[in-house]
Amino acid sequence: MKKVLLALIILLTAGSSYGSPSFYFASRYDAGGLYTINTAASEVIRIDSVSQSHDFISLATFDSDKLLLTDFTRNTIYVYSQDGTVLSEYSVSPSPAGAIQGSAGNICYSSYYDSQIRKIDVTTQNDVFLYDADIERTRHIVKRSSDTIYVVGRAGTPPNTTFELISITGTVYNFTAFPSWLVADDNDNLFFSENTSTILKLDGDNNESVFFSDPDITIYNFAYNAADGYYYGIGADEWSAIHVYQFDKNGGISQYLSDISGAPSVLNNSYLTILDPVPAIPEPLTVILLLTSLAAVHRVRK
Repeated sequence: MKKVLLALIILLTAGSSYGSPSFYFASRYDAGGLYTINTAASEVIRIDSVSQSHDFISLATFDSDKLLLTDFTRNTIYVYSQDGTVLSEYSVSPSPAGAIQGSAGNICYSSYYDSQIRKIDVTTQNDVFLYDADIERTRHIVKRSSDTIYVVGRAGTPPNTTFELISITGTVYNFTAFPSWLVADDNDNLFFSENTSTILKLDGDNNESVFFSDPDITIYNFAYNAADGYYYGIGADEWSAIHVYQFDKNGGISQYLSDISGAPSVLNNSYLTILDPVPAIPEPLTVILLLTSLAAVHRVRK
């Protein structure tokens, strides 16, 4: 009897499993806004205020359960809740680009035109200079486990233009074209795309390899999900159908969500992030059954 009851408890508790990843992406220009995906319906939903136009040039996770967005034209960095509510906003130097959460919960961001890496103290709201990247057009920004910050920028003028990955110690990698995005995982790998059908990888020693390449698939954005160890990207197949693709650590690809509807027209200027799934709350009847089972086990043990 005791074993049966214990098996019931395990079965009921298993119902409180972790849910599927929560996908959020931000878009620019006419389609500028904050979007999520209803995974049950494979449908894109805009969750920020549609009464305001936004030019969201970057999106990152903040405090593991919030969203950090940079509005390029409004010179503002926002913290949003998962339902699209603005929790805080910071007026910053002109033309902010990439932004991430740095040490002590502060915000580090790149200033696109003046080549600066700056910090917002979230307590005092002071916007302070960190260092000069010594390059033009600083855009994407990430950090590795050492807390070293890396930014992507452009040097020189056409036709003598280079695209570089910069840290505080100087240039660490030269791109052949300006990457669409730059993403870090928890193993110090950096991922980027110089064309929409190929994803390249830099390992912790900045050695380059091809992570994924398929001329029939267009990958618009990319993100790493530490909760399950997979990588995800929103993309289109050769028939222009929109899907959420899942990648394993070796670049193997599968469709995670198929035939997504409602996507904005401008996806190739979007940034993707994934919030850790939260445990599902058991239904009331499940809770009652669980408590009853626990009480029965207690009586048996007595």
